[in-house]
Amino acid sequence: MKSPAMPEGRSPSSTWYLRVEATNLDAFVYDTTQVSVIRGGSLLLLGAVDVARQALDNQKAREGVISVLTDMKVVSEGASIGLYKLLLAKVGTEAGADAERIRDVVRGAFREHSALSHATFAVDVVLETDGKLGHDVERLIALHRWRQLQSPTFAVPAWNDDATVALPCAVDDVSPGMKQWGAPGESVPKPIGRSANVRMEFGRKARQGFYEKCAGKLAAKDVDDRPLEFTDDLETLASDPSHGRMHAKIAVVYVDGNRFSAIRANCKSPKALIEFDLDVREKRRALLAKVLEAARADDAWRTPDRAVRLETLLWGGDEALFVVPAWKGWDFASFFFRETAAWQVPTGGAPIPESVPLTHAMGLVFCHASAPLHRIRALAMELADVAKASVATKQPPKNRLAYQVLESFDHTGDDLKRHRRRCAGLVAKGVNADVDPMVLETGTLGDVRGAMKELVDVLPRKRIHTIARELLTMQSPEHSKTEANDAYAAHCASSPSAKSALLTLTKTFPPDARLWLHLADLWDYLEA
Repeated sequence: MKSPAMPEGRSPSSTWYLRVEATNLDAFVYDTTQVSVIRGGSLLLLGAVDVARQALDNQKAREGVISVLTDMKVVSEGASIGLYKLLLAKVGTEAGADAERIRDVVRGAFREHSALSHATFAVDVVLETDGKLGHDVERLIALHRWRQLQSPTFAVPAWNDDATVALPCAVDDVSPGMKQWGAPGESVPKPIGRSANVRMEFGRKARQGFYEKCAGKLAAKDVDDRPLEFTDDLETLASDPSHGRMHAKIAVVYVDGNRFSAIRANCKSPKALIEFDLDVREKRRALLAKVLEAARADDAWRTPDRAVRLETLLWGGDEALFVVPAWKGWDFASFFFRETAAWQVPTGGAPIPESVPLTHAMGLVFCHASAPLHRIRALAMELADVAKASVATKQPPKNRLAYQVLESFDHTGDDLKRHRRRCAGLVAKGVNADVDPMVLETGTLGDVRGAMKELVDVLPRKRIHTIARELLTMQSPEHSKTEANDAYAAHCASSPSAKSALLTLTKTFPPDARLWLHLADLWDYLEA
């Protein structure tokens, strides 16, 4: 490819883009149910861009040192993905060889890192094309995917030459168990591998630093100016007998931005992409700071020893994964969508307007604290996809919520869509078959809890479940709709407060039989 012509009198140079992406997260973050290991793996990957940037900085020309890399600029950094613009002192095949050497230096930095050597990364470099940043990024991503297909899906552990190591790691069940580890709640030590051990240690120590870095030092302090403390495990996070049926239950919240990648792809220049990423990063920083502020001031978020009941297991790019107490799950979802409702970002890329709204899809799962976290996370992510799919492709993306309540050790099977339509019964027959009938719009989520409190005194919990069960056994959607309306009218007539509450609830839940199904599902989680 022909390099851009240089102005007369200047040495020839060429511009390249280098991209770094952590791959195979399931093998480094989500290969266990131990929260500290998951947290440690996730937080370690947040620092991957720092390792890449430092490796590139070390290659730049310095006083008295000649380097092929004359300049480097950060174009985009988020989560475990980094994009960098490189200016090389050569052109043509010589520049290509230099670019590949720089790429190998970055790869080597990951291989030599004491912790990130246990993760897998794709690092690739391409020559800049004329004013087509989006095309260059797509080329880099294609190279990443091709590299993934040719590589193992996990970082192969070092050869075990210790004859005393006879058992696999009790955390990931794959790598050699190189040392003994006292599992929570168990008296007999278990073997743990190097990868799980380094993640566990980092996860225990680095959480405060994460909140200080991503939300600000002030936000990460308690009211007495000491650092906030957080629960260490899900059992403690979910333990509070005063919350009745919500005791020992959690809410797992996965959030994914809608079409953020398309917005990035339409940024025509590095400057536009840099501005977009900085804007999104600042919005997310302010959001996380507000989450901590709300938790700091609300006793329902705190344990008796004042630890905050919050786990942030994924934070970067346009994604996030939280675990909160079940009694705070709905409030957290409402808070998130209220705080992000007005988010917009500037972008200079046609055909997208100068300013575009940023919307999200959320998957919310209520379950027992001892449920397998890797399965619950996967379900929350699938629910977010269901929420995304509820908006037609040709329509602008919108904020949407899909939730699932799992009692005991329920699971949804292999086909989530079929499970949800089956649970919705015949009431969903009038809904587009391609649209999940239970996905919710998010503008009025904050009104639901107050309306539910009004119903508690006039509408027994048992009656809600009876109505829902009867509706699910109706022989036709028309019959179920009639019964729903009759139930609605009867309870409106029984109490003015019930009428007002039900009218409020129909702003969030469809005013048909699905209203009662939602109430039956959420009653325990919203009555307190």
